[in-house]
Amino acid sequence: MFATALYLEPQALRVLAAPDGDAYERCARHRWRAHLIQTKTGLALKIRPCLWCYYPDFESLFGTDIG
Repeated sequence: MFATALYLEPQALRVLAAPDGDAYERCARHRWRAHLIQTKTGLALKIRPCLWCYYPDFESLFGTDIG
């Protein structure tokens, strides 16, 4: 199917250059940062009920944002 498109309409396709090393590293760092943020949020959501169970005045001391 791709070969047919390449044969019939070569002007519709363009050559893509491989990303340089810096762009790849930036993408990897972005993915890693997103993973860390997701992990931090998940852990904060898990610990919040435990803290409020054992320390009922926790919310009045620190507010609702523990992350």
